Amino acid sequence: FSNSEFFEDNILTRSLSGNFGTPLAKEDVYTAKEVLKRKFIVGLYDRMQESLERFEKFFGWNLNIEAQKCQETEVQREISKQSSTKIYSNGDENEGAHPNLTSSELASLAERNRVDLSLFEFVKFLFAYQGRVLFGVLEDN
Repeated sequence: FSNSEFFEDNILTRSLSGNFGTPLAKEDVYTAKEVLKRKFIVGLYDRMQESLERFEKFFGWNLNIEAQKCQETEVQREISKQSSTKIYSNGDENEGAHPNLTSSELASLAERNRVDLSLFEFVKFLFAYQGRVLFGVLEDN
């Protein structure tokens, strides 16, 4: 599929930059980063609880005890689901990989989405930066 004409590459960068029809340029990456920096409080899946706490603080959400318990249950359910899928069909334990995809398929997907992958590195930087500037996090874990 990743090699077909129907595959849409770098969909996050394209969505943020508004470039859906032409090859991506440096300006598109710059635009995507600016949109993220100016318009988003970012969260990270692997830091879900911390991300949710940031959203609550930023948006002024005051969750009651019942809502907090529900949130904790759902976060734990998601973490358990992720943990249970770490061993893949080829027997390798490769966090972040997708079940039933070969190494060459994963490499093809990564190559076709290399701009989005670089944008994700920026998101991780932005998460740490927002933690320090907006939420008083002294050190990124």
